[in-house]
Amino acid sequence: MEIRQLRYAVLLDEHRHFGKAARAAYITQPAFSQQIAALERALGVALFERSPSGTTPTAAGETFLEHARGLLSGLRVLEEDMRSIAEGNEGVLRVGMFGAGAGEITPLLIDAYRSMFPRVEMAFHELSMTRQFDELRNGIVDVAIVHPLCESDDIDFDVLFTEPRFAAVSVRNELADAPSVAVKDLVGLPFVLAGTGTPGPWRSFWAYGESSAATRRAKAEMQSIAEGLSAVAYLDVVDTVPATVTRYHRHPGVAFVPVEDATYSSVAVARRANETRPLVQAFCQVADRVAHEHHAVVPGAVRPGMPGP
Repeated sequence: MEIRQLRYAVLLDEHRHFGKAARAAYITQPAFSQQIAALERALGVALFERSPSGTTPTAAGETFLEHARGLLSGLRVLEEDMRSIAEGNEGVLRVGMFGAGAGEITPLLIDAYRSMFPRVEMAFHELSMTRQFDELRNGIVDVAIVHPLCESDDIDFDVLFTEPRFAAVSVRNELADAPSVAVKDLVGLPFVLAGTGTPGPWRSFWAYGESSAATRRAKAEMQSIAEGLSAVAYLDVVDTVPATVTRYHRHPGVAFVPVEDATYSSVAVARRANETRPLVQAFCQVADRVAHEHHAVVPGAVRPGMPGP
């Protein structure tokens, strides 16, 4: 089944005459008739009833035409979107990333975007815990790959996937050799906490507690994952991290233990809510497509709408 055959079927329904529909399609009537016949053979059902007075759709044809019109409408929207994107296919896109970004999906996303927009110059910026959203707001980066964990009226988040969480503990800690831990095993322990200025919900999510309670249990602060792992290794504090960190940020003094009943952490592409530039919109669209097609490369990843933990 070809797109042109869908268009021919819709034209035939509109004109109810093979000759008139063929002229509207700018092809000969025999060629038009052959395409309709080929479509019916492919589907294994008659779509139109032929009579001397004209052509009318069968019951199956009515159902087919409804779907065909929907598909053609979607294609028109797609073509318009791509033309809009193509109008802004040059320039500089500044991408901010926190931690491991989107893990194994990150290089696939960047490659796909560069293939679509080879004339776009890409620049990458490492985001700190305290300023990862401010740098997006202030225009230091155009788009960011982050763990959202908090709502904001001026930033839109497109979740790519969620993933399991691990406890980061010192190799000297008695939990280091455990096959897994539960949240109750961690809530009373001293944590390393995201630095002052980090949104409260973001801080408390990783430390298992309301922001004030998490602060009381904090024995160290960090601006980056590397700082946090150093604190875990040398200061006998604990932390929780997304699964990607366990693969991208190894530390000889830190053991990563699965948290069996932890809420999964999300990974999202963030952009300013009033952002209209095609380069940014295209990045978000490509990110969603790549995550949809390749989320399985991230161990344990769950796409939005998929059955999760």
